[in-house]
Amino acid sequence: IDRARDQLLRGKSLSELVRRKEEKAYDALKMVYEAERDYPGRYNLVHSMGVLGDRRAIPTLLSALRYEQALEIRCHAASALGEFADDAEARNMLMYIAQQEPDAQVRRNAVIALSKRMTDDNRRFLESLSQTEKHAEVRMAIDHLLQQR
Repeated sequence: IDRARDQLLRGKSLSELVRRKEEKAYDALKMVYEAERDYPGRYNLVHSMGVLGDRRAIPTLLSALRYEQALEIRCHAASALGEFADDAEARNMLMYIAQQEPDAQVRRNAVIALSKRMTDDNRRFLESLSQTEKHAEVRMAIDHLLQQR
């Protein structure tokens, strides 16, 4: 099997594990994510961890938000953490990212993730952030989410 075909088969296998919510799916995703930094579509692994909803993914997703990670990985990690926005550490990191992340797209994904669990604290945070956010796209996302929920 050539490398490209092997990667395609592995990707489909991982997707199927997630779709079926297989018990070992998180372990497989984490193993590939941590062992193969050059894995094509590595950001999809991060996304799949959120879709899977396995709380063991929280530390991996938090580390995926570090600045040395590729932009698409940080974007997907912020989105994926929305599945765990009820977890204090995940919520605190999302709030930090929403305020401090240099990239507007990652900030916007953090805002959307926080809105998945629109608690009173999250609402107050987003209302405050709306007043200070300088990037129009992020500010518009905040305002839209606040109106929806």
